[in-house]
Amino acid sequence: MKRASGFTIIELIVAVAIAAILLGLGAPSMRTYLENQKVTAVMNTISSGINLARSTAVESRQPVGVCSTTNGTTCAGVADWDRGWMVWVDSDQSGDFTAGVDEIVRVDVNQESNMTVTANINRLVYSPSGLLTPMPGAVESITICKADATYQGVVTVLPSGQVNSKRETSAC
Repeated sequence: MKRASGFTIIELIVAVAIAAILLGLGAPSMRTYLENQKVTAVMNTISSGINLARSTAVESRQPVGVCSTTNGTTCAGVADWDRGWMVWVDSDQSGDFTAGVDEIVRVDVNQESNMTVTANINRLVYSPSGLLTPMPGAVESITICKADATYQGVVTVLPSGQVNSKRETSAC
């Protein structure tokens, strides 16, 4: 007669208990990882929008701007980028977005709750040469911060117009 093979109820309970302990240890770090990835995603979206503005200015041989927006159709006029940002061709070369005249190239909406996106500027305008106009005397920066993340993202724009992004471990 063959003996039955398999797990006993005790072995099964021990295996489930070990799996529960391991999952309990891994869940908090997975949540932190996901929150950090949300910061990185917004940081990358802002960087790509600014780089799009610069390349569009050179390609179209017209000034192109990036600004904070609350509705996706006009510039907000404040340095609060929480709701979103837009890239536009400055057809009338006024340095500001003019509805009905300037062409909106791209609108990005920040859909993350409890995430702050702040800057020391409310808009950037690139000249057809790819340089910021007027050329700032200092580095412009946009900071992305989420309450549950372990780091914040910082997008910097050098006076030459070059865009850099990095993660900083300082608290929000």
